[in-house]
Amino acid sequence: MKIIAIDPVLSVTAAKANEWLPIKPGTDCAFILAMINIIIHELKVYDVPFLKEMTNSPYLVGPDGYWLRDKVTAKAQVWDPIDQRAKTYDDADIKDFALEGVFEIEGVKGQPAFQMLQEHIKQYTPEWAAAITEIALIKYGASPENS
Repeated sequence: MKIIAIDPVLSVTAAKANEWLPIKPGTDCAFILAMINIIIHELKVYDVPFLKEMTNSPYLVGPDGYWLRDKVTAKAQVWDPIDQRAKTYDDADIKDFALEGVFEIEGVKGQPAFQMLQEHIKQYTPEWAAAITEIALIKYGASPENS
């Protein structure tokens, strides 16, 4: 296994790593946002069953940025793509949870929170993060001598 340390100082851990990337102090967030972008949009490696069943990723968000709620119970709603209709997040009859798409419920369009994350994170590119973190842009999976 190759160990890469991302640390502003050459710490003991960084010194023992195969590679040390000296990130500019206080720019960790930019680095993480770019990593999320790559994970979601390029690598497409995320745990879909976990997102559907254990998080609020399928909750529908309205144009005002709030959850779309059931008018009777006030519970957040999700879209069941099998039954092609909205249901409350805890409905026992949910067959599946949509993570992507735009759905209209009683004249209001909503989309799953995960869809909104996907769209929002697109702006945080590795190039954007490289300028902030001062870490040279290296394509993941490629060694520096092959880049």
